[in-house]
Amino acid sequence: MPSLKALRRRLNSVNATLQLSSAMKTVSSVKYSRINKMLACYEQFTTTETELFEPVFHQNDTVSKDEKKIFVLLSGNRGLCGGYNTELFSFFDNVIKGEKDPIVITCGKKAKEHCEIKKIQTIRHFDMPDIPDYENAQLLVKFLEEAAKDGFIVCFVYQKHKNLLKREPTTLMVSLNGENQKEDSSDSFLFLPDKKTVVDSILPFYHNSKIYSILLNTAAGVQAATLTAMRSAYDTAYDAAQNLLTEINRKRQSEVTSGVLETRFEEMETFYE
Repeated sequence: MPSLKALRRRLNSVNATLQLSSAMKTVSSVKYSRINKMLACYEQFTTTETELFEPVFHQNDTVSKDEKKIFVLLSGNRGLCGGYNTELFSFFDNVIKGEKDPIVITCGKKAKEHCEIKKIQTIRHFDMPDIPDYENAQLLVKFLEEAAKDGFIVCFVYQKHKNLLKREPTTLMVSLNGENQKEDSSDSFLFLPDKKTVVDSILPFYHNSKIYSILLNTAAGVQAATLTAMRSAYDTAYDAAQNLLTEINRKRQSEVTSGVLETRFEEMETFYE
């Protein structure tokens, strides 16, 4: 049975975990609330944007197996988010399994670390803050558009955020060169000065919005996973701390009782002598 000193040492360790999980739970809760509001507003914008722009050029994001791809892996910047990164990386490894010398871009520190550990060659890394802004999307789109000029299709690999408790690893194919377009109902539109000029001016804005939506979705998923994990860690640490306090109090009471009894026995022995 552990001594009182060992129990107190263990309690200090549990209390440190309790404080850390409580602080991270608060931070992730604030960040998730902020990102979730941004995502909700931005999804309304992207839905309207798609309704307006999609009929103009009818971009076709379906690709064949033979087309060259650039994989963009989006992850969190740190651990302590449950199985979020592990599930994502396991899914990503399966996605690129059949690819010969895959071309990979990483966004997020954990994605970079995973590729380094697995010896996966990357051509570029983008640091993403916990709450990405529109400029982050613009930098990424600018780089990808240059790559797309060589005929590459961009494949985003990320955890699609559905709600606080549910995320799903997914891939999203995006053509950024403006060449993969369906030839159909845009004849009903009048383009001034001409269709090419209109499409060329719309595409960069459309791409920025689409990719920024992916970045926000990823960020929301990371903070939701962190919040869930820290809530669980806090509850576990709290229960452990309460159990240790109970055990310490019982042991202290037992030692006090034993001490009183020993003193009493000594007094009785002295008395009878």
